[in-house]
Amino acid sequence: MIAGLMGRKETRQPASLWRGLRAAALILLLAGIANVAGLKAQAQQSGLRTLTTTHEVHSLPAEEAARNYPVHLRGVVTYYDATIDPRYGILWIHDDSGCVFATVARQLAGSLHAGQIIDLQGVSAPGEYASIVAQTTIKVVGESHVPATAPRMTLAHLLTGVEDSQWVEVEGVVRTVQVSGENVSITLHTVEGVVPANTVRESGADYDHLIGAKVLMHANVAPFVTKNRQITGVHMFFPSLQELKVEEAGPADPFALPLQPVTNLLRFGADTADIRSVHVQGRVTLERPGELLCIQDGPQGLCVRTSQTTLLQAGNIADVVGFPATGAYNPTLEDSIFKRQGAGRPVGAMPVSYRQALSGDHDSQLVRIEGVLTSEKTAGGDVVLVLSSGSEEFTAGLVAGPRAGKIPEWQPGSKLALTGVCMVQGFTDLKTLGSSVSRPTSFRILLRSPEDVEVLSSPPWSIAERALAALGVVILAVLAWLIWMAVVKHIDRQGTRTRLLMIEQTWAKAVAARDSHVLERIMDDDYLDTGTSGSITSKPEILQAMKSMPPAPRQNQLEDLTVRIYDSTAVVKGLNVATDQEGNLLRRVRFTDLFVKRNGEWKAVASHECVVATP
Repeated sequence: MIAGLMGRKETRQPASLWRGLRAAALILLLAGIANVAGLKAQAQQSGLRTLTTTHEVHSLPAEEAARNYPVHLRGVVTYYDATIDPRYGILWIHDDSGCVFATVARQLAGSLHAGQIIDLQGVSAPGEYASIVAQTTIKVVGESHVPATAPRMTLAHLLTGVEDSQWVEVEGVVRTVQVSGENVSITLHTVEGVVPANTVRESGADYDHLIGAKVLMHANVAPFVTKNRQITGVHMFFPSLQELKVEEAGPADPFALPLQPVTNLLRFGADTADIRSVHVQGRVTLERPGELLCIQDGPQGLCVRTSQTTLLQAGNIADVVGFPATGAYNPTLEDSIFKRQGAGRPVGAMPVSYRQALSGDHDSQLVRIEGVLTSEKTAGGDVVLVLSSGSEEFTAGLVAGPRAGKIPEWQPGSKLALTGVCMVQGFTDLKTLGSSVSRPTSFRILLRSPEDVEVLSSPPWSIAERALAALGVVILAVLAWLIWMAVVKHIDRQGTRTRLLMIEQTWAKAVAARDSHVLERIMDDDYLDTGTSGSITSKPEILQAMKSMPPAPRQNQLEDLTVRIYDSTAVVKGLNVATDQEGNLLRRVRFTDLFVKRNGEWKAVASHECVVATP
């Protein structure tokens, strides 16, 4: 695919190849300089007016933006990040009419920052949601500051998409902070929901102190979108800690917060609107490290979501700090942290019947319940037991893994006694007038280990009946497995096909942009390209060529794409139609790309191209 997309002549002599590449790079560089210098003349020749305000660019319909209107803006940078997107640097520029997003060549990395006044030239482009500025050239003309004020926005309003790219103010409590490389991600909990936000990491800055703090954030809004340009969520980009005003500091020691009874969570009170963290305490009944921790405060149980992997023992007294949220039936805590406060006696399991468990009175409590095993299966890493109690059924789950040890094969028909945490699922009938109480609809038992399963009696069957039943179960299981595998294989193949087509599109754009970083990820180290002349080029040679060449003034449109998948190998065929900036056909190249799945990722290992037609 590489040779077809690059549109370069190939030869069997490496020295000639590099001479040709250097000549092509020089020609394209001079053409790019001439293009920037003659932007105004190009605008007059194309008949497209030059857009001079951010509002003009941002309000262009996608179809119009695709015509590449000339853009010439002067304004202040409100956000710049050279590393968060592997394709290019990202930038928002602000003027009196608003803000607009622009892509920036990676060569400018480190030379821009928020608060600079810049002169920006480029062309309009459709963007993934609203119109943006692409193919930018930037000149720094002075130093200033980001806007000191911004309109206060609610999450509901931001989700309409009206404020896309704009400089806004949001208020909330910082729930999590994660530092990754040169970027910092936080989650901001507003009264309407959680909003993720990103910033560029500042050397020596302390971000952990933000956890639990109530803040006012000034930031640019960016959307989460579908491939059909439909908004599904928003995230914020704030340039520095200066744009994060702490209204109320978070607790220096979260575990110093006053203890609250579990029964008080999400009850009405004077501080009902307070969305900050709370501190509870109880004895550990169940732990799934990095996922779930269940405690019991007297008779009241609570299961909280956590990413912490500290190991605790059943009966340990644990202090837990987290953010209250509605659960499947009773309240829960999210983004929780915990620590061991001391040893303690294991909690005794409460014997319950099926109806008592379904009442909701024992949600998140450690219980003991009896039932007859009807089947056993594996789902999502859990061993799932299906049990009957009279005419009713319920399930129990056990996480398979080193901590669980070897899991026995319990015989269907056996009467079992299970000890585990009861998790109730509730339902509120919103269609019934006056209905406001959540009604329990089902429950499941979370088991801690195989020792939580006690066999009270074996199935009362004869040997022949057992054999027939076992045969029937095996047949049904095999049929179910075959159907399930067929479904999974179909879904997996569809997902793989979509993934490979996305790689091809990204590949085409990266070649046109001469983005060697993207190509490095797509191509396997053993990648070989057989070009239109029959010469073979390796991955290192291709990457070196990319680094010495400027972006090509052409567009590559992929057509007639077909995907064939053979387990861990896939073949993608297609037609690359290369046109210049005016849409004139340059060449048509038929290509075949071979992919191999290695370590869970698809890597290109070989390509072959042939010219179909040239102008």
